Amino acid sequence: MAEEIHYFILIISVLLVPKIVMRFQVPAGLTALVMGVLTSYYLGWFATSQTVTILATLGITSLFLFAGIEIDFGELKKNGPVLIKHILVSGSIITICTYVLGWILNLDTREAVVLSLGLTTPSTGFILNSIDNFKFTEEQRYWIRSKAIANEILALLILFFTLRSQSFAQLGISLAAIILMIILLPIAFRLFIKTIAPFARDSEVTFMILMAFICGVVTMKLGTYYLIGAFITGVVAAQFRHFIKTENSEKMLYS
Repeated sequence: MAEEIHYFILIISVLLVPKIVMRFQVPAGLTALVMGVLTSYYLGWFATSQTVTILATLGITSLFLFAGIEIDFGELKKNGPVLIKHILVSGSIITICTYVLGWILNLDTREAVVLSLGLTTPSTGFILNSIDNFKFTEEQRYWIRSKAIANEILALLILFFTLRSQSFAQLGISLAAIILMIILLPIAFRLFIKTIAPFARDSEVTFMILMAFICGVVTMKLGTYYLIGAFITGVVAAQFRHFIKTENSEKMLYS
């Protein structure tokens, strides 16, 4: 019975505590992250739980799915010069951080790059999820969103090439798999829209999350982690009007 009580406490805490703390303008994602650290460090719960592992995978793939959906290539192209400058600054910070970490901690280049990305890249998923809790103007929201997404794309590209740079064979296989995924995903979405969506009302969000989960697992098996597959799924889904956010889909995304 103790394990069931642990899960009950976990679910209630995740659903309620971040919302209560939000009244102090603390993002829900940050509260959940701190709660997870404290639970692991002081209580030692869920260390070997497959249930929490599956939920965590759904969580990280959903976050990067939503980040991918937010991409508007027209907007990115229109504001290209500003975003390029921002990316150059971010790239310089990552490079400096990589060098400093490698020197101080005596890490090889690949290890230092990954650690640098972890320390310098903000979570676009958390930013997009929390932005409505603050009194930003529409223009401020736009630039926060655009720059966060630009940072995410840069970090994902660096992460991909860093993790698969051990050999040209590994890099080639991973690139081929990613390209194949980009080719097949639009076909899968079109088939869904044509054969399933007309007969299964409000199933679009469920299908998106399922595809993000599958693609995330595929890229994890490729050694590039879940977030790249989920992000690609979001970018592809955003090209189809059936998957553009509506009031009903927002409720499902929240759930």
